[in-house]
This record gives sequence, C-alpha cells and structure tokens, in this order.
Amino acid sequence: MEERPIILQESSSFFKRKLGKCLAHYVYEQAGNNGESLFMGKTENLPGKLESSIGSLMAVYFHNQSWEGFVIIVGAEPYMFTFEKFRLFQTLVQRSSLSVTNVFLREQLEKMVITDQLTQLFSRGYLDKRIKTSMENDREGTFILIDLDDFKNVNDTYGHQAGDKVLIQVAELIQANLRASDTAARWGGEELAVYLPDISLENGIAVAERLRKHISEQTNPKVTISCGIASWEPSQLGNVSDLFRRADAALYEAKNSGKNQIKISS
Repeated sequence: MEERPIILQESSSFFKRKLGKCLAHYVYEQAGNNGESLFMGKTENLPGKLESSIGSLMAVYFHNQSWEGFVIIVGAEPYMFTFEKFRLFQTLVQRSSLSVTNVFLREQLEKMVITDQLTQLFSRGYLDKRIKTSMENDREGTFILIDLDDFKNVNDTYGHQAGDKVLIQVAELIQANLRASDTAARWGGEELAVYLPDISLENGIAVAERLRKHISEQTNPKVTISCGIASWEPSQLGNVSDLFRRADAALYEAKNSGKNQIKISS
C-alpha cells in the first residue's frame, strides 16, 4: 500500500472529512503493515476525537496481485456489529476485491485524463467544462491567466529539469492558496490558469496579488508572474471564449508593461 492511504471517490462523505481520513490512517497504521483485518465491537483508545465519535468498527484487508487496501465500516454506537457480521463482511470483501480494485483503476484513469502529469493541475479541457458549468449555475466568477516571467531564462540558465521543478513549485503554491471549489489548470507551456467560481472581480484581484507575492518569495530559483484577469456576472455574461480572450488581452498588457504585475480586462 501507499504510505498514505488513498480514499476512493465512491467512499461515503465521512471518509472525505478530516475525521474520516484520520480513521483511515489509524487503520492503516494499526493493521496495514501486517495485512490484518480489524474488528472493534466497542472502540477504545482511539486517538483524538475518534474515540468520542466512533462506537464500533470493522476494517477488512484485501489484496490481489497489484493492489491492496481496506474496506471500513463504522458505527456510531458500541456493539453495532457482532463477530458473525464481521466474518460475513470479511467474506464479502474478499470475494469482491477485484471489483474494488477496478474502481480504483477507473478513478486513476479518469484522473489521468483530466490532469496535467507534470504539475498535477487540471487540463485545459477540464477547465473549459468547469467554467461553462459555473456560468450556467453560479452568480459570477473570475478567471486569472498566469504567465511565468522570463521562463526561458530559467531553462537556459539552470536546465529544463530545473524549469520543470519551478513549474511544479508554482503549481503547488497556487493550489495551496485556493479553495476546494476553485480550479487551477495548466494552460500550456509556462502559462497556468485559475478559475474562481462565485468570486467577484475585486476578490479575484486579491487572490491574484496573493499568488504573485507568494510565488516571487517562495520559488527557487526565484521567478515572478504576470496575471491577466477577467470576470463575468449575469449582466455581462458573455461566454467562455470571450472570458479567455479578455484575460489574454490583460495578460498581454501586463507582460508589455514591465511584467511581475496584474492587469484587469476592460
């Protein structure tokens, strides 16, 4: 298994919250190294808030030639599961382990299709769909087009591997400064893009300025960015292509005005 267990998308919402992830890590630490299943009719000595939040637990280990993991069921109260239920659960998981593995492989394939392999940001195609959906359902949105200033000099001075590492650093800094509902994508080459649903132009400018500041301070070798910003609201909806065109024009102005700055589309 991975050092940090991966939560499948089909899991219940409990395992996607902090408490559920803590439980998954606990099960992995307790039984993962030995490949053992775990049964607690009454939970005791669980770390942190787990003990007060979970009354009973069943975690069944499975594996095949390529993959291994756990299927976990929790109960809010003690003794919600009998040992007979645990044995039945073990049988069901072991017989369906191939199906569980296929779910994991499908999720990995879907992620590869919509993810840029170098930066781990979303692809441009996914970004297009995300903005189109937002324009149909949200009240407003802001789009930020980002270009790394003088990136060719980084490649020429330090080599293309160093350039790739800088792109990864910038991508990670962008992700660290966004909400879960925001979308960051690899636009192409050294250009990246961020879409902020339900965010006004004014707040979008603040996000762009925060990104500009953090990237100039925390990259090594140091790089700066230029940003072009465009927004939409119902009174001037337009379309995805128009949003891109306006942000690109603003970025062009930022690059030609000295770089390391932000420009807003008119």
